[in-house]
Order: sequence, then structure tokens, then C-alpha cells
Amino acid sequence: MKSARIFLVACALLLIIGSFTTNTTLAQGKQFDGVTFNILTFTGPQIAEPLQRRAPDFAKATGATVNVVTVPFADLYQKILTDAATGTNSYQAYVFAPQWMADYVGPGYIEPLDDYIKKDKDIQWDDVAPFFRDFRHVQRQDLHHPARR
Repeated sequence: MKSARIFLVACALLLIIGSFTTNTTLAQGKQFDGVTFNILTFTGPQIAEPLQRRAPDFAKATGATVNVVTVPFADLYQKILTDAATGTNSYQAYVFAPQWMADYVGPGYIEPLDDYIKKDKDIQWDDVAPFFRDFRHVQRQDLHHPARR
């Protein structure tokens, strides 16, 4: 479940940036046909709109269905915390304010990505803005992977 969640978080980040393009590997495989995942984020055009707009392209390329669930920003922190703490797992990915990351890391609600990042030969850190490149570490672990632009 955790590795699936990591994959889905990475996909969500790709959708956010809007840089997802169909390549030969994804177009051929559609390895996620029939998979549905829910992303929780806040209401508004900054994050939700690009996710909603790109979800059909992502589905076409991968076969996976993306449901973007929005809540008011004032409710987002607690909604994520409640979902993770109770083990409800209603969402496979969260898009949240980076300063909250430490609150979710301590109890183990976010899986470290170190091993996944080490295996990914395509990561080009120079393409990632310094804030996101440097802020991804909490308690000396990589906890999110900023998507390439």
C-alpha cells in the first residue's frame, strides 16, 4: 500500500506541475487500467484546477482515474491528519502546505522516498527550484519528490 501511495503522490505532483507528457512507455503499458485514486487538496485555482484539468490526460496515458477532492484551506490540515491518524486512507495522495510536513512525518504518516529516489536514474535535480529541492528533507529523509517541469 505504501509503495502505491508513493507512486500516486509522485503522479499527483506531475499533474500539479502540468508537465506530464505521454511517452512511449506510458502509452503502451496503461498498467493502471481500472485503478482509481483520490487526491485531497484545497479549494481554489492554484492546485485543484490544474489537477482537475490534467486528470483526463493522465487517465488516457496510464489508465488510472484521478478524483480530486477539495476542502477549504482552513480544513485541509485537520482533514489530512484525521485521515492518516485513523487509518481511514480515503485519499492516496495529499497536496498540502510544505510547512506541515514535519507534523505528518513524526507519527509516520509519510513514507520516506530515499530508496525510490536512489533507483530513479531520470531525476534531474537541476530542473527543480532550490526551495523544493532543499525542503524535501525532514529528519534526514526524503519525504516528497518534486516533479520535473
